[in-house]
Amino acid sequence: MAIEHFEIYYFQNGRWHVHARFEAEEREIAIEETKSVEANLGYPARVIRETFYPETNTTEEVVTYQGNRAKKISDSDTMFGANAQAGGSSAKSGSGGGGKASGGSKSGGGKPARSTPRPEGRGAGSSARQQAIKKDANKQKQKTRKKAKSAFLTVLTGFALSLLVAVIGSVAVTLILFQLVEAGLVPNGNRNPLLFGTFILLFFGSAFMHLNKNFNFMKLFKKKPKEKRGPAPKTVPLAQKKPTPRDASDLADANIDELAKRVKADDAEGDMTVPSLDDDGFESDQPSDKSGDKKPKEKEKEKPKDEKKEKAEKKKEEERKKKEAEKKSKQDEEKRKAAEKKKKEKSPVDTVKPDFLKFLTDAVTSIQAEHPQLNTFSKFGMNLYMCGACSTICQAKGLANDVMLTLLKNGLGLIGTNASSAQSFCDDIPTHGSNPRYAGMIQAGSQAMQNFMGGQPNINAGLSGLLTEWNLPEKRAAVPNMFTFLFTDIVGSTAMTQRLGNAGAQKAVRAHNDAVRGAIQQYNGREVKHTGDGIMATFPDGPSAVAASIQMLQGVVSHNQASPDVPVEIRVGVNTGEAVEEENDFFGQAVQMTARICDKAADGHAWVSEIIVDACQGQKFKFLPRGEFEMKGIEKPKSLFEIAWTDTHRDELADL
Repeated sequence: MAIEHFEIYYFQNGRWHVHARFEAEEREIAIEETKSVEANLGYPARVIRETFYPETNTTEEVVTYQGNRAKKISDSDTMFGANAQAGGSSAKSGSGGGGKASGGSKSGGGKPARSTPRPEGRGAGSSARQQAIKKDANKQKQKTRKKAKSAFLTVLTGFALSLLVAVIGSVAVTLILFQLVEAGLVPNGNRNPLLFGTFILLFFGSAFMHLNKNFNFMKLFKKKPKEKRGPAPKTVPLAQKKPTPRDASDLADANIDELAKRVKADDAEGDMTVPSLDDDGFESDQPSDKSGDKKPKEKEKEKPKDEKKEKAEKKKEEERKKKEAEKKSKQDEEKRKAAEKKKKEKSPVDTVKPDFLKFLTDAVTSIQAEHPQLNTFSKFGMNLYMCGACSTICQAKGLANDVMLTLLKNGLGLIGTNASSAQSFCDDIPTHGSNPRYAGMIQAGSQAMQNFMGGQPNINAGLSGLLTEWNLPEKRAAVPNMFTFLFTDIVGSTAMTQRLGNAGAQKAVRAHNDAVRGAIQQYNGREVKHTGDGIMATFPDGPSAVAASIQMLQGVVSHNQASPDVPVEIRVGVNTGEAVEEENDFFGQAVQMTARICDKAADGHAWVSEIIVDACQGQKFKFLPRGEFEMKGIEKPKSLFEIAWTDTHRDELADL
């Protein structure tokens, strides 16, 4: 079954950057957020639809929407190559999980977009269409065979019934003849010719009726009715008034024939005057001689008797058109006035939007110094804070709940929450309000809005400290669990973009995505997010992650052999440890360490932590020690190992 996602890209510093990702049913949400971001930030942006086919391990990616700014970029029709068909898009820069884990991750910005659309009729769709064509052809053949079989059975049945009718009829005739002979009404003689003729007549007559009933071949002998022709058109005298355009096609030939007759008669009498014809093939009102000089009309034609009636009808038609034009003009004026009136009227959201936006701006300004970049958990706390503030101002203005939700979603988008997360948050507001762990942040936002409406200054002064306290470990509601993490990274992605260009870089990214996602699918992994130049995933255990790593590297090698002009090189890091899952993302030292292992891994290889090696004891996998490494954010040096999967690795293992 195909897996579909929508991703937003924005254009900055000459390249496309991935910003956010949405599920298949969130297409409209992605487009709305894209429009909002392009209007607010001014970056050209697009929405990319990516469809992954697990059966063929291929990806189909299409630009489904792009804003006006994106359309003006030189690659608006060639973002994925010269043969791609772009549909356009718009994207927004934000922080809602666009990069790797905090503390050492790489952000999605600065990397090329991650997919390329495939032309129609290629890839997985082509085989599907071929199968459909073959299926239709087989169905057609089966129908033809059934029809032939049915026709054969019909003919066979017809002859059988005809034979039965002929036999019964012949027997009946024989019995009747015997009775007539005994009664002396018919002389006794040779009756075989009569019986044989009766049999033949009944047999073929019955067969003919049966077959004609099923195949209706008598229609072949029916004569088509002759086409009825009306009376020949009358010849229009040349002296009469020129016919209307609808009569011209019917009368042109008749006028030309009559003209030829006149010319012939004039020549016989010695009069060389030839009437002139107009462009439609009719005689002009002013005849001319052969030299072309026109003579004035001797007598003005008589006006038709119904001229007054025609003038009256023409006048009536003009009045009707005039009334219709006036009516339409009046309706257009009413529509214009209604539109102006509606434009002047303020919606319920507009009555509180300026105050709420000012409150939100003050809140963001107050936390920028200590929290320049909000992580996912801090952003969730800000959402709760704004929920309390928005609820308070809407209640004070007597606005309905749906108006409050609309205002809140707009506000959350301005602080960096993507549209899908904002919608999900608003849907769960009743649950958040009844959760004691969240009540403090909601109440703080409500109290700050009350102070704001009361005219008090510096109402958000304590928000920075409130967020710091909210981020303390004991404040987190989630309980850590054990997870096995895997990070991939495309080696030299920035240089690759400069070397191959946007289209070539997208092909390389797509090859990486196909190899990685195919392995994740096969070994029951779960893709957490795309980081722009890599993918973060989780697996049920260490051996599954190691097996997936080997398949990813093998897939990249196969791609490089098939497409040496677009080479790809990746590195992989694997680790197991405790982490907290929040907002479809993971937090904790285990996540940070996995990202660090991926950074330390040699190009084209997969490195793992010692806990992964221990988890694979008794398995078929082999590992090579690579020493101890200092890693940022990790207290002590950690031993790292490389997965042995090539012939070079086997030789190195033999030397140990």
